[in-house]
Amino acid sequence: MSKRLFIGLELPTSCRETLAGLDPGLKGVQWLPPEQIHLTLSFLGDVEPGDEERLRQALQEVQVPKFLLPVRGVGTFGGAHPTVA
Repeated sequence: MSKRLFIGLELPTSCRETLAGLDPGLKGVQWLPPEQIHLTLSFLGDVEPGDEERLRQALQEVQVPKFLLPVRGVGTFGGAHPTVA
């Protein structure tokens, strides 16, 4: 059975807590608790189990040094009726 997957980065606790405090109160959008806030790099869609395992193995090889990423705004997905912020 396939899973809907994405590639994302964990954010430092202080960053997640700051972002959680920015809840814009958009109608129909549920703000995530701080421990679930992340930065989505790529949405992969439906991934089969064998492909998921190969993807996990390949991603374990990726090493990126720490970097500064300024946050300049908050966006939503879902068009006129956003469900993800």
